[in-house]
Amino acid sequence: MPVDNIEIKCEVRKKSDLPVCNAPVIFQHIFFCEHLYDPSKGYIKQLPAHIKLRYSTAGGDADSRKRKGKCKEGENVSESGASITKLAIEYEEPAGDAFKLNHPESLVFIINCNVILRAVMEKCGDTDDCIATSEAAELAASLDEKVCRCRGR
Repeated sequence: MPVDNIEIKCEVRKKSDLPVCNAPVIFQHIFFCEHLYDPSKGYIKQLPAHIKLRYSTAGGDADSRKRKGKCKEGENVSESGASITKLAIEYEEPAGDAFKLNHPESLVFIINCNVILRAVMEKCGDTDDCIATSEAAELAASLDEKVCRCRGR
């Protein structure tokens, strides 16, 4: 699969916009962050002004609350039909293999997520805004062949 075929939509939100919850929560296409790490200089800095942050627009919408349901006892979110995992990124092969066994319908990439992010930013023309290690840049450039091996289909 060529990198040009990868289409990912994402948004960046402030960490303070993360809801308080005692259970694991999964957000699609959302990155929560506060700072930017510069690996070349080894320090953390504020996010650049040109990065547009989105904030939650959900409020006290009664209709939205009515649509939210609960799982039956002993049933997980996926089994209840409330959630379907379409894509996963695992750093280590044993974790990726286990995920494939538990979610055979999902596309699983076994690769450093920073490499995929670098490839997507290159595709979108945001290379100047991407501070990546030389290793991540090299791996992103060779992602085409690696993605084919990671598909697991």
